[in-house]
Amino acid sequence: MVLGRQDRLILEVEGGNISTPSDILSIVEHIKNSKRREVLVVVTGSGNLPKQITSVASQSSHNQLGFSEGDEILALEHLLEAQLITAALKSQKINATYIDPFQYTPIRTVGDSGSPQICETETMREVKNTVGSKLPNGVIVMCGLVGKNEQGKITIIKDNTEKIFTVLKKALNTQVHKKLSYSNTS
Repeated sequence: MVLGRQDRLILEVEGGNISTPSDILSIVEHIKNSKRREVLVVVTGSGNLPKQITSVASQSSHNQLGFSEGDEILALEHLLEAQLITAALKSQKINATYIDPFQYTPIRTVGDSGSPQICETETMREVKNTVGSKLPNGVIVMCGLVGKNEQGKITIIKDNTEKIFTVLKKALNTQVHKKLSYSNTS
């Protein structure tokens, strides 16, 4: 017996390796073919791009880049991929809303940049109140590893990322979670 809403899909897209228009268009096709009324696309940065960005930022700052600045730079990579996916969805006449983590993110963290922990209670409340209320209006695209700590600073969750999806599934009352990965072939 499957518990939770079956009309909702949490689609995890491993960013960082999305390198071609066909990668993005295949995400759009997957959403169109999913037959789900409510889809949350969660972009997670992984692969080569975040490592390259971190390396360039670190080297160009003579290895003086702080965790906070590093997290903000990595958040931009997540943001770019999420915006590309949102634009592609809209071009296919799919009602899509992008959640900009620099303006607002439902992922709440505790601790400093570099090693933040997910604040499960606050994150669940935020996801229910914002993401959950917007899902009936179309596809929501968000950056899944970008949070904000109690000081309002951007944090990147590097450890225990599976906990994010556990919290999202619980908050949205669904067990339907699919992961899409792309290997960088360029």
